[in-house]
Amino acid sequence: ASEGVQEGAANALRNLALGSEARRERIMHCGGIEALIASMAALPHTEVVQEAVAGALRNLTRTESDAVLSRIAAAGTVEAMLQAMQRLPTSAAVQCQAAATLRNIASRSDALAQSAVRSEAIEALVAAAKAHRLDAGVQEQVW
Repeated sequence: ASEGVQEGAANALRNLALGSEARRERIMHCGGIEALIASMAALPHTEVVQEAVAGALRNLTRTESDAVLSRIAAAGTVEAMLQAMQRLPTSAAVQCQAAATLRNIASRSDALAQSAVRSEAIEALVAAAKAHRLDAGVQEQVW
């Protein structure tokens, strides 16, 4: 998988998902959520891809659609965010985007919040806050 292509596609989806429920649903129907998760798995140590995908998923998790939320959960988004945070602990950009995605997931549904807790999201968020004490972006997303 080409880093540039994966990063570009993720950034395009990030922009498309921002502020439009119709576009979020279209991304879902086209398999975009699963494609984003697959990009993270294909390039697990590539910071720009991990950050771009986490940012796209962050915008997708702003949805009010139960169908989009269900697909986000089924695709393994919580686990993907936690893996990115664990693999790239020194990347403030990845920590910030992944934390924001987890925050959005937890705020949208009690079931998704419980899933995040069971997956040790709290521990990952606290670790990010400690590791990036001076990064306002990380701190804002974690707390």
